[in-house]
Amino acid sequence: MEKLVVIMDVMPEYANRLALYLNGSREFPYRAVVPENAEEVKNYRNRDAIYAILAAEQLEREVLEVAAGTGIHLFWLSETRGDRQGAVLFRYTSAKEIEKVFSKKE
Repeated sequence: MEKLVVIMDVMPEYANRLALYLNGSREFPYRAVVPENAEEVKNYRNRDAIYAILAAEQLEREVLEVAAGTGIHLFWLSETRGDRQGAVLFRYTSAKEIEKVFSKKE
C-alpha cells in the first residue's frame, strides 16, 4: 500500500504547492496529499495509509487528535526556529530540504 504524507496548513496555497513539488520528485518516497478537512485525514488514518503529517503549529490540537495512539510521524512547520518538542521544520526552508528530511526517514 502506498504511504502518504499529509500536509495540513493554514495557508492552502503553500500546502498545495509543496505537495505538487514533492509528488513530482523522484527522490520523495511517499505521496503528498492536502486534505480538505479533518474527516478526510481520519479516513486516511483508518486505512493505515499515513506515514507522517506535516502541519502548521497553529493546527496542533487538530493534528494531535488525529495522530493520538498511532505510529504517525509528526513534523511541525514553524515560523521560527524555536525550541519545540518533536521534529520541527522551518516554514521558509526550501521544498528540497523538506524532501531530504523525508528521504532520510525511509
